[in-house]
Amino acid sequence: HRARQMLALWDISAADAPVPAVELVDAKVTLHHVRRLAFVPPAGGSAEEPQLASCGFESVRFWRVKRGKLHCCGLPLQHHEGEMLLDLAFDPPPASPDEEAA
Repeated sequence: HRARQMLALWDISAADAPVPAVELVDAKVTLHHVRRLAFVPPAGGSAEEPQLASCGFESVRFWRVKRGKLHCCGLPLQHHEGEMLLDLAFDPPPASPDEEAA
């Protein structure tokens, strides 16, 4: 059986302001095991909405924030039944055309 886990995304950008503020952006309950969660590096300094990735028991999922709501999609993990995926790693994002010209 699978236990439910809650993923909550908080906006802490004003946590060190003179009047500190921390706001809950969104929260989702998932039946997919989450052992590790990481931000996906944005490509070439893009101003996209934040993206995250999670992994766990028989699970790799990508999460994105769109209009203040968390959405996710899973990857098919053929030949990895019964495996605990422990960590995530990302290649550095490609350089933007402006960075390549410098």
